[in-house]
Amino acid sequence: MKSHPLGLNFVSSIALGDANSGQWFSDALALVRVAEEAGWSHVKTVEHYLYDWGGACPNPCVFLAAAAAITTRIRLTTGAVLPAFRHPVQLASELAMLDQLSGGRLDVGFARGFLPGEFELFGVPMGESRQRFEAGLALVKRLWTEESVSVDTELHRFSGVTIRPGVAQLPHPPVFVAAVSTPESFVRAGAEGHHIMVVPTRSLEQLSERVALYRTSRAEAGHDPASARVQISCMAVAGRSLVEALAQAAEPHRRYQRLLARAVSDASAIDESAYPGYAAMLSSIEGSTPQEALESGAMLAGDTADLTAQMQRICSALGAVEFSVQVNFGGISLSSAGNAMKCLTEAVQKI
Repeated sequence: MKSHPLGLNFVSSIALGDANSGQWFSDALALVRVAEEAGWSHVKTVEHYLYDWGGACPNPCVFLAAAAAITTRIRLTTGAVLPAFRHPVQLASELAMLDQLSGGRLDVGFARGFLPGEFELFGVPMGESRQRFEAGLALVKRLWTEESVSVDTELHRFSGVTIRPGVAQLPHPPVFVAAVSTPESFVRAGAEGHHIMVVPTRSLEQLSERVALYRTSRAEAGHDPASARVQISCMAVAGRSLVEALAQAAEPHRRYQRLLARAVSDASAIDESAYPGYAAMLSSIEGSTPQEALESGAMLAGDTADLTAQMQRICSALGAVEFSVQVNFGGISLSSAGNAMKCLTEAVQKI
């Protein structure tokens, strides 16, 4: 079966209590089965804590192991894990275990983290997030590819460690990094030969400039330009028309943005030197509408023809991409999410 450049992206965005958490996971796994049967490329979920936005999946490996057990082909993507909060031996070992359990279907995305409450919870200064992210990622890759690893730094100290199990994919699973807004993060990801996960936050034109920087940096560092993978995260809703789809998305999108704003709202805790523009990001979250999300590339909406045109526009701006879509954001029903997947499967074959 041909693999389509479409994947599922799960970020919990409703209030999940004891009564409905099990149903949310059951519905999500039902959508994974649909994606597998439809030839989608990946299923992804993110590590977050504490909040109704994202907090239902504190360990992506657990959910992705469940997804691996009901599929045979689809790739499993951490989108992303947070090295700032995890010991590198623990993280490398858990990811290697998932790679083995899935028969070598793991793609690993790493991110700095950006929610003040999480950093406070784990006692990690936000100003250290870049340092901890880079050190953790580098050590995880060493632990995947070397034996008897020793390190003695300000952040980590251990000696003669060989993780078990080893990874199934050699030399290691594909590595993605989250690149959101600063040009430096795109340039660094390219120079290091990583793949990237992007989220449209302002305009598609600005994102196009950032992705071009990434591709140029990657090529200049000697990495094969053709091997670069760019995953773009966006919401998706289908309807008989664009107007109908946007109307259907209005309340779920409002709920999603409200929960996200609540999670990031403690802007007073932000080290602006490490997270420039954080206050502006919060303002844009609170004021965002489905129409604005559509224009920026953060949402796909409408009938099959609309979805095709919107994906073509994004590909024209960014080059070859993998769409990583949320179809059940903000409490959208399982049937509506399934309909969106059906229309997207039809649309992507036309781009």
